[in-house]
Amino acid sequence: MVPVAHGNDGGGSIRIPSSCCGLFGLKPTRGRNPLGPDYGDIMSGLVAEHVLTRSVRDSAALLDATAGPDVGDPYWAPPPARPFRAEVGTAPGRLRIAFSVHAASGVPVHADCVSAVEDAAALCAALGHDVEDAAPAFDNVALTARSSSIYAAEAAQNLATIERVTGWKPTRESFEPLTWALHEMGASLSAADYLTAVQDLQGLARVVARFFVDHDVWLTPVLAEPPLPLGALDAPPGNPLGGFFRAAEWCPFTPLCNATGQPAMSVPLFWNVAGLPIGSHFVGASATRRRSSGWRRSSRRRGRGLGVGHRSRLSHATGLLPAGNEARVMWRGHNRWTIRGDKTIAIIRDAHGVPHVQASSEPDLYRGLGYCHGVDRALQMLVVAHLGAGARLGVPRRQ
Repeated sequence: MVPVAHGNDGGGSIRIPSSCCGLFGLKPTRGRNPLGPDYGDIMSGLVAEHVLTRSVRDSAALLDATAGPDVGDPYWAPPPARPFRAEVGTAPGRLRIAFSVHAASGVPVHADCVSAVEDAAALCAALGHDVEDAAPAFDNVALTARSSSIYAAEAAQNLATIERVTGWKPTRESFEPLTWALHEMGASLSAADYLTAVQDLQGLARVVARFFVDHDVWLTPVLAEPPLPLGALDAPPGNPLGGFFRAAEWCPFTPLCNATGQPAMSVPLFWNVAGLPIGSHFVGASATRRRSSGWRRSSRRRGRGLGVGHRSRLSHATGLLPAGNEARVMWRGHNRWTIRGDKTIAIIRDAHGVPHVQASSEPDLYRGLGYCHGVDRALQMLVVAHLGAGARLGVPRRQ
């Protein structure tokens, strides 16, 4: 295992494995990371390069090391006002967050993926952000068709490059059925077809950008279903594109940001009752805002594993209200937990049966909370957001 793994994302290939593995995965803004020395861009800007990490901090540090224009780049993203690493820990201000649990393609979204987004939206509201159920309106049929044309053209170009560089002529028997099918599709496209696909996706990006005039963040599931078993996306015999279409059903949310060039990230905030991670997909405005850094602590993993199946129930969260050495938030939860050390968090029911969180002291509880057995993650995030980060503490135990 490594702390950082390279990834590239042409339709979700950083965010999708991050969601399935409980990692943090950021697809940066188009042009943020250079693609040289061999490429100026890949697939007319659909592909972005970055990493999968265990923390937001590590992702930001790597982006500082790799971002910025290289000699000969055809275009690049505007430089940040300060290092990305410096954004980690900076309050994001009050964000305008839209969320949606419906796929534009119309495919059904699994209840676990819906729950993950609803929990994340409740958490955002409890943290003081403006949250509403909304989504940009765009032509998903055009998105799928035009993106598929570009994917196919890329497959054809890759095989042509192999022949040009090696002198060996590719044959059907040397490639997986899907690769060869996409190659044949790409070879059948004309130059006009390719440029039309690029033009239509650029028009779609302008439509989506208007949505972000009134919203800072758009929250969706990463995937329409929990992680799939190995082999679920294999092409069935006689249908080389079967796995491709099955993948489109499973991943209806991520490709849009490749077409628009917007930054988007998978944040691990939810585990289902089977113990599988379900990522939440946060999409930011393209290059003009650096708000996504405000979700700085949401994927940090410390301590032991989270008890599975503990969905948050923030039906009415007031946020934490520091008063002296005390902080409270309405929550349906456990009776009492003690942090090893000198800090205590108790979940207490009042005379009306309403549960509250009470912290024995205000500062520096984050590191000990981490991912603790049986403690609801959304509750942890509420405590963390208002009490700050500090002393390393142990795993809670029930009393």
